[in-house]
Parts: sequence; C-alpha cells; structure tokens
Amino acid sequence: MSDYFEFEGTVTDLGNNKVSCKAVNGGEMVLNAADVKEENGKYQVKAGAEAEVTEMPSGNCPHSAPDTMMVTMGDCDRTACIGLVEVCCGSGRVLRGCIGAWGC
Repeated sequence: MSDYFEFEGTVTDLGNNKVSCKAVNGGEMVLNAADVKEENGKYQVKAGAEAEVTEMPSGNCPHSAPDTMMVTMGDCDRTACIGLVEVCCGSGRVLRGCIGAWGC
C-alpha cells in the first residue's frame, strides 16, 4: 500500500498549517499541510491523515457494506471519494485511492 494517494484538484494554503483541497470533480476537504505534498506538479494526500470534509461531491457511496479496510483503518461504514481520495465519513480518515466521486 502506498503511503500517499494522488489528489486530483487544487490545494490552497489556509494558514495555521492547514490546506484546502478542492477536487476537480466536486468536493473539498481541509487537511494538515504536512499531510499533503506536491511532487512533479501533482498533489498527494497521506494515508491515515484526518480530513475535515467541507463540501461533499454528488453521488452515492458504492459500498453496500463496510469492507475490512474501512473498519480496521477508519472505523467507518460509509465513505466519500474526493479528488480520487477515499475518506471515512465519520472520522475523516484518509483510507485509500478511489475512482469516481461520491459523498456520504
């Protein structure tokens, strides 16, 4: 498993060591600046980071039941896919990369 997942969108410095990550396909989340890096012109979000979701993308979660990773790593039963990054709805923990866009 990769320690970072590619984020598809823009990142804006909010000050106080926080950044806003706005996805091109809808949705936005705020993370600690240390959990987001830029490499070769692309942004990446650290696995296990805690995000505050401030704007949900449209669409419904495709998981009919929590999978092992959702339970063990994120302690969640629903997720959101924001900018190719899957985030737990309750804890905000970054789980893994994802394809598509959906909200909680």
